[in-house]
Amino acid sequence: MRRIVSLVALLVVLGLAPGPVASVAAQGDAPTVGTDVPYVDAEGVEHGLVTVTEVADPFTDFNPDQPPEAGRRYVLLTVAFEAAADQPFEADPYDLHFQDTDGYLWSLTSVPRPADVVIPELQSQTMAPGNRVSGVVGFVVPEDAELDQIFYQPESGRLILLADLLPGAGPTLGDEIAYSDAEGGEALVSVTEVADPFTEFNPDYPPEAGSRYVLLTVSFENAGQLPFDADPYDLLVRDADGFLWSLSSVQRPADVVMPEVQSQTMAPGNRVSGVVGFVVPEDADLTGVHFQPESGRLVLLADLAGAAPGAESSATPATSGVAGTALAAGECDGVEAWLMATATRVQRAAAMSREDATLEDIAILEEHVTEYAALSAAQGTDPVPAAAVAINDLVIAVLTAYEAALTQILAAEEPGKETALELVEAMNTFNDAGQQAGEIRQEIAELAAGCGIDL
Repeated sequence: MRRIVSLVALLVVLGLAPGPVASVAAQGDAPTVGTDVPYVDAEGVEHGLVTVTEVADPFTDFNPDQPPEAGRRYVLLTVAFEAAADQPFEADPYDLHFQDTDGYLWSLTSVPRPADVVIPELQSQTMAPGNRVSGVVGFVVPEDAELDQIFYQPESGRLILLADLLPGAGPTLGDEIAYSDAEGGEALVSVTEVADPFTEFNPDYPPEAGSRYVLLTVSFENAGQLPFDADPYDLLVRDADGFLWSLSSVQRPADVVMPEVQSQTMAPGNRVSGVVGFVVPEDADLTGVHFQPESGRLVLLADLAGAAPGAESSATPATSGVAGTALAAGECDGVEAWLMATATRVQRAAAMSREDATLEDIAILEEHVTEYAALSAAQGTDPVPAAAVAINDLVIAVLTAYEAALTQILAAEEPGKETALELVEAMNTFNDAGQQAGEIRQEIAELAAGCGIDL
């Protein structure tokens, strides 16, 4: 696999490689390792690009005299900063953070390396226009932490996503997100509705010019055996530029039914719900609702990516997606068996695609080509209930696309082919398949709920 990896590395340097190892991700896609992420300040001035080019997790080439503490592991990023042609750019490794799947944010920590390393540690500096610097940044994280995302925090109240290490759909409206703290407290937190913009405000108190109101309906449930502090000030909304917005006063008419959520200590088993207001810029594209119950932890409650301002969204009973209504009993015949088999194949494809995205082992890619083909064939021969025909066709298309993408990667160096172009096309196909796979998982969940099936 060394030759394929070296070619992909070349594409990264040239700014040609896509997807998990590239800097040509489609607009709106979450960035992955290799994606050039621009930094634009609050005034709209672009200062440069930040790129995570490699993640060594765990990092094992440390100085053997200084291993990580028991229960910890080292992680090493290779990062590049490139200043715009007309602007200086502050490159600071302390602005980089890992986030794990529990929401904890991890900052730079010294990682001892041998004296003969080639790539130096990234140094804090002010870069002149057009300059480029790169280096490594070390982290120490819990041994069992599953790293999810890499963020750049150039200023307080802003987290810019540099790389999504576990791409896929996040929680949606209505999902109950389990939270537990270090003291043993447990809770379920959910966002059931987002009114964006919120227009039913007291007409005497409209939003300021250039701003809009947003209103969330949320619930807290103490699911543990200890008291739990529910606080609406722990809720944040995040926009596509990484800015985080906290609770603000939104004046509503006196006759509203749903009250505002109040800060309170909840007894075990208690549940409270209500609304929380926000004031955000008129043109802000909100991408998520987050819960920040403690310093250094940010838990995603609802993924709003793709929801444009002007739409009111709410959690509804899961349906088949056909005219927004639940399926009748007769329409669910055969659905459970189909769902179980399909969900297993989709999960396997997702696991393989995560391995494939690293492009580390040519033997694994070859094995996966065969397995994607087998999964697609099995999906095409199983009986398909009428309610699942559209989803079944999409599953086959995604499995076929994964197979085609890997086949193109493996053949990229054949005589007469433009290798760089072949790799770019293949990775674009691969990334598109991954996005469709996320949609499939949502449709499967909706179909299951519409038939009353617990996957």
